[in-house]
Amino acid sequence: MNPKSPPLKCQGADRHEFLANVGHELRNPLTTIIAQVEILMEGVHGSLESAQQSALSSVQESARQMLHLLADTIDLFKMEADEPALNPDACVMSDVCAQSLPPALDLARSRSVEVQTDIKPGLRVKADARRLRQIITETLSAAVLTFPTGSQVLLTISGESQGLCLEAIRRPIPASCAAHVIIGDGAGASTPWLERLRKVKPVGTALLHRAVCLLNGTITMSEEAGQIAGITIHLPVEILPPLSPPAGSTGHPISSSQEAHAHAAGTPTILIADDQQALITVVSSYLESLGFKIIVARDGREAVDLTAAHRPDLILMDVRMPVMDGLAAIREIRSSEDSQLGNATIISLSGIVDSGDKQECLDAGATDYLNKPFGIRELDRVINEYLRPTA
Repeated sequence: MNPKSPPLKCQGADRHEFLANVGHELRNPLTTIIAQVEILMEGVHGSLESAQQSALSSVQESARQMLHLLADTIDLFKMEADEPALNPDACVMSDVCAQSLPPALDLARSRSVEVQTDIKPGLRVKADARRLRQIITETLSAAVLTFPTGSQVLLTISGESQGLCLEAIRRPIPASCAAHVIIGDGAGASTPWLERLRKVKPVGTALLHRAVCLLNGTITMSEEAGQIAGITIHLPVEILPPLSPPAGSTGHPISSSQEAHAHAAGTPTILIADDQQALITVVSSYLESLGFKIIVARDGREAVDLTAAHRPDLILMDVRMPVMDGLAAIREIRSSEDSQLGNATIISLSGIVDSGDKQECLDAGATDYLNKPFGIRELDRVINEYLRPTA
C-alpha cells in the first residue's frame, strides 16, 4: 500500500506563483470557448438560424460569467495569501464605470432590474483602476441582488471633499432612511441582508469587502421600512482636475481584419506558439479564413527555431509552455544578431491576471500583450495595428 502523499504547501512567493499558474491554466479553455463561439456567431463557418444564434449567445454569456468568477476567485485567494500592492494612477471614472458594468448588467437582466447611471462629467481620480472596477461591479451586483425583482437602480459616482462616493440607490429614492456603516470606521454588527448576500454571492461579497478595505474606504447600508434602499461606498482617493478634450478631435473606427488585408501585398505569415491544441485550432482556423499563412510551435524552443526558419510577420507567443517558456523564447529571439528577427513583432499571450504580468512580458521584449481569454475582436485589433497594409 502506497504511503499518503504529503499535502501541497505553498507560501509567500511560491503561493503567488502557484495561483498565477492556476489562473493561466484555467483561462486557456475559456479562451477556446469564447473565440470559437464568436467565430460561429460571425458566420465564418456558415450562416446560423435564429435558434442557433440564441443558443450561442447563452454560451457566450455563461463563458463571460465564468471568466469573471474565475478572475475574482483567483484574485481573492491572492489577497488573502498576501496583502497586495496598490497601483494608483489617473483614472477617468466614466471609462472605469463602462468597463465595470457588463457583469452587473447581465445579472440585472436576469432579475428584470433596470439600471441607470449618473457620473459626474470629467471626474478623474488617482487610484488603483482594477480595484475601482471591482468595487463598482460588486456594489451594483449587491444592489441588484438585494433590491426587489423589477426594481430600478440608480448608480451615481461623484467626487467630494473626502474623496470618491459611489451610491447604488433603489428608485424612487426614499425620503428618509436609517443608515448603518457595515464596513469601515464605526462598523457595527453584520446585517441580515449582508449574511444572505454572502450565501448567494460569496466571492463577490468577499472581494468587495477586501477591495474597500484596501482603499481604506467605508460601506454604508441604507434601510427603509425593513427593506434595503441603498448602498454607499466612500473611498478616500485623490480627486484630479478634469481633462479638457483636444480641440477638433474625432474618432476613427477600426476596420475589420478582412478589410484591412484585402489589398495587402503577399501573404503575411503568423506564427502561433502555444501548447493548447484546442486554442491553436480555433485561432489558426480564424486567421486562415482571413487569408494568412499559419505556422505552429508547441513550445518555446520550437518557436525560436521556426522564427529563424520562416521569419513570420507576426508571432503570437504564449507565456507558459513546456521545454522553454514564452518569456525565454522572446528574449532569445530579441538577442538574435539578425536585425529582422530582433525586430520581429511579438504579441505575448498570458492567462495570468496580475498587474505586473504585462510589464514582465514587455520587459522581456514583447511588442504587445494579449490577456487570455481573448476573442476574435482582440485578434482583429492586433492584426489591424501590426499587419495593416502600408500606404
